[in-house]
Amino acid sequence: FFLTSADLKSIPSEKAGGWGCGRLRYYKAGDCLQYAYRKYGYEGLLKKIKSRCKRAVNKKKREERAKEAQRALASAPLSEINANSSVSLPSYSEIGKMRKEIKRAFKPYLTWDALRMRQAPNGAMMTIRVNRVEKAMYAALIGRRNDPNLTTMVKSGAWYSARTGNSVFGNLGAPRGSGGKYGCNSDLAVDGDSIEVRYSPSQKTIAIRAFVC
Repeated sequence: FFLTSADLKSIPSEKAGGWGCGRLRYYKAGDCLQYAYRKYGYEGLLKKIKSRCKRAVNKKKREERAKEAQRALASAPLSEINANSSVSLPSYSEIGKMRKEIKRAFKPYLTWDALRMRQAPNGAMMTIRVNRVEKAMYAALIGRRNDPNLTTMVKSGAWYSARTGNSVFGNLGAPRGSGGKYGCNSDLAVDGDSIEVRYSPSQKTIAIRAFVC
């Protein structure tokens, strides 16, 4: 309905009951639609709906192109891909250096002090960023070294996204804390199942989000 959280405060709702529901609230679709009509008008709302449909169609086309590219790359040798690509593939040495940099970036978040600051004694989602990263390097980190132009992936907004597990760290393994009183930070580590690796080509930035516990 293209409504913001501020809009929802003006719409009748019912608080969800039961254990663990938190701030969950229920809204009637009819009430939301009426508010959207008042906010945007008929023409404005219709324009937004058409734009959303157009984005969905374009996304579907990009997904189909990505599938075709994936099928083509599956049968092409890496040497041929490197020769035909305008992007040079990073060496294994360069990939290793990048993995070390990523592990260093996690270090300040692998402390009990960092969790206490977030009032999360049982663990929290942490995000680190590494700048000046080329597209081909991102492809190698997420296990797509044979696709340096990311033709087999579809962006969501400005970002590519991949779930990699601990493989993004290679043989280095997941980052683990160190130091602290009596070495207590060594109890903390990155949960491999939670790792999401994102990349923004325009900013040349990698953002890695993971649960520290």
